[in-house]
Amino acid sequence: MTGLPIKAATWKSLVDANKASSWAGCGVFGTGIGRGYQSSRHLLYVGKSAGPLGSQVGSGLDQAESSKASTDWMEGRKNLSAFWQFVDKIDPTRHRLAWTNICKFDCHGGKKPPSAKQFAEIAEVCMAALGEEIRFLSPKITVIAASDAYAQAVTDLLEELNFKPIDHGDTLDLTTCYEAPDGAYAIRTRHPQGWPNSKRDPVIKFTKYLLTAPPPP
Repeated sequence: MTGLPIKAATWKSLVDANKASSWAGCGVFGTGIGRGYQSSRHLLYVGKSAGPLGSQVGSGLDQAESSKASTDWMEGRKNLSAFWQFVDKIDPTRHRLAWTNICKFDCHGGKKPPSAKQFAEIAEVCMAALGEEIRFLSPKITVIAASDAYAQAVTDLLEELNFKPIDHGDTLDLTTCYEAPDGAYAIRTRHPQGWPNSKRDPVIKFTKYLLTAPPPP
């Protein structure tokens, strides 16, 4: 893909907020886009924040450089945490993935992700950026694997993007599914850390199914 997902004005607002924040380390997370990613066919994977790995990813203040750092880190398979084990069952190469985080900053030292109070300070611009990423990338399915702390912000954004909840029965634990008029899907689910395979594997299976679902007539 060519171009950058987050608009220049929104990125500047992120940079300004990052510089003004007393708790955030220097750098704004940029979208990782796998070399084989194609709009309307592949998956956008969304986490809470880079957290303890924030300093390792290599985010800076230039969007193109941050995006390249995220892509290199993702495709280099530099981490095999539960978060990545989840999506590796869908695309073990990570070449057909795009990756981003709801919170675009991380705390100084990167020992833990931002608190709910810290995120509230930057939520508006972060959610604006995530909306732009989804619109630009136009994924077949967006999987948001984050804590309940962001549930309402994510729900509001999906509603703004015209996603509507769909019934998937009672087979998926702690998971809500959505569909847009153009045949795109979104799944909001829990972070995989500490989630037994017996609970998360059905979500993975359903995600794979939606990736192959035909577009609307």
